[in-house]
Amino acid sequence: MMAANDESKEAPSNELRCDYLVVGAGAAGMAFVDTLLTEDPTCRVVLVDRRAKAGGHWVDSYPFVRLHQPSHYYGVNSLPLGKARDAKGREVFDRDDLASGPEVVAYYEKVLAQFEASGRVDIRLETSYEARGARALLTTNDGATTWVTPRKTVTTISNVQVPSTRPPPFPVADGVECRPLNALEVPNASSYVVVGAGKSGVDAVCHLLDSGVSTDAITWIVPHDRWMFLRDGIWPSRTSGYYEAMAKFFPALLEASDSMSVALGLEKEGICARIFPGGEPPRVFKGATINKSQLEQIRSVAAVRLGRVVAVEPGEIILQQGRLPIAPGCLVVDATAGYETAPDELFGYNVVDDAFKIFSADSIKLGPSLNLFNVCLSAALTAYLEATCVDDAFKNSLCYFVSGENLRFSHKTLPALLYYSTKNMDALEKCHPAATMFVLKSRLFDAAPMHHGGLLKFLWAMLGPTLALKAKGKKFLKKVDAGGLSDVPDSFGLGRPLPAKKRGAVRKVKGPKN
Repeated sequence: MMAANDESKEAPSNELRCDYLVVGAGAAGMAFVDTLLTEDPTCRVVLVDRRAKAGGHWVDSYPFVRLHQPSHYYGVNSLPLGKARDAKGREVFDRDDLASGPEVVAYYEKVLAQFEASGRVDIRLETSYEARGARALLTTNDGATTWVTPRKTVTTISNVQVPSTRPPPFPVADGVECRPLNALEVPNASSYVVVGAGKSGVDAVCHLLDSGVSTDAITWIVPHDRWMFLRDGIWPSRTSGYYEAMAKFFPALLEASDSMSVALGLEKEGICARIFPGGEPPRVFKGATINKSQLEQIRSVAAVRLGRVVAVEPGEIILQQGRLPIAPGCLVVDATAGYETAPDELFGYNVVDDAFKIFSADSIKLGPSLNLFNVCLSAALTAYLEATCVDDAFKNSLCYFVSGENLRFSHKTLPALLYYSTKNMDALEKCHPAATMFVLKSRLFDAAPMHHGGLLKFLWAMLGPTLALKAKGKKFLKKVDAGGLSDVPDSFGLGRPLPAKKRGAVRKVKGPKN
């Protein structure tokens, strides 16, 4: 009988070998591979995903979903996504250029074609991955298996859930119609109960109203109030004033005495809003971004605030703190993120403890945000550090991210991410200047000079006396490190100083320019 760990007897003769096995062709995995191919001209990659297409959760999302953020800084570095262009055809900032879900999926199909054309990426879709020691077993949907031996395995620490890929997170009795919000593309029910207060719930309510459904026919179950960014509050002008908008964050950051004061200060500036005005400030802040008109829409429908759904029964929905009657023909819409985590946890990327490391000898773990709410740039920067730095300890020393309990208490999320985004850039500037230039030239960097009028305008915003963004950023770092936010005296759980310069830590890579 073969021992369970005797992999050599199981491995076929056509075993694959590669530099990197990347598990997942979602936003993070695709951005990582794209930059890796550019910066390491000899690497070979095996890219595996259980879905039939690249794009991660976008493949399964509802058809009326759109990006939260402008398209000009989403996707991968080598291929533009934004529709707004200047006279030379370069992507520029447009607040309202928000790619749709189908457009994002089509975009990733083009990126995948680029990978295939490089001759250095072995793409395995509709294939599952199972770690087996130093190797991995890949199994296609029809049962064919392949062994892979990579130098490093790249995974994404993610718990993103799309309602269409799982049953509702609460029991539903026979005879009651409960469907994911994908079913709302053409609304045809007599009434609706939308379950879930996140961005998907907002999209469901707004889509129903935009489709002509009466406010009287919509009930919205909102277990917890939450903060949301206001897109046209951050950027009053659709195509200009980006750096001026960045400056609007600093009064709240520099004047606040704790994290909740930051949120309240941003609310005063019109940058953020809560679903329900007045009352106890929300403790949930997950980065969802909506327009002021959408805020008015969601406030116009009847909201039920009796906690989470416990069960859906014929004629009623049972909640943690009460019951909601429902009429015959009502469609219960599942727009939840799932109930497996605490209500104030940042759902989407798993909480990591303070000992978590992105880089190790045989693996790379994507997921922690190295730039404010920017999964794509974080993954691309991770790939750049992998390609250009000699040892893993040095790479990890350049990476600052939210971890531990500070990722769970979501009212702390925004100041924490701003803190670490600023600290990351300071570390790169000090110890790896070429990586700083990589970020500045990256189309995935929201503030990149290419998107906002060029380098001189960027430098004036950062260093000039009017906005002085760099000086204000450093002042915010010093404030937090000195205990200026009373609920985060330990610098959000890490408190690490900037790393020391290390001779020979950065290798020269003669790859194509970014």
